[in-house]
Amino acid sequence: MCMSKATFRRMLPLLAVSWFLTCEGSDDAPDYVPGEVFVRFVAGTTQSQVEALASDLGLEVNDIIFDIDPPSDVFAAVFIVPEGEELDWIPVVEESPIVSYACLSYIGHGGPPPGCSAGM
Repeated sequence: MCMSKATFRRMLPLLAVSWFLTCEGSDDAPDYVPGEVFVRFVAGTTQSQVEALASDLGLEVNDIIFDIDPPSDVFAAVFIVPEGEELDWIPVVEESPIVSYACLSYIGHGGPPPGCSAGM
């Protein structure tokens, strides 16, 4: 049975996203970004609080993701940690009262990946 052009056009974006999310590199490549920890913050967290936390821990902030409403709140951030020590830093970062959860910076996940405490 052949698919119509209209149906194919509607399905193409879904197929592309599916391929992107399931494509993997070599079997030796990790499914997370080495040297990064993804950190989700509680509502009301500000950029200065995020930067202060990273500074207090001796870490750097790689990226900050702002909330939609209000846009001044920080939704999440990516902290730079020493490669190979990612799992050691997760419980340390999670000790902060402004942190909802922390996990490896997984590749290709739209939400908390398996293994994240995600205690939102």
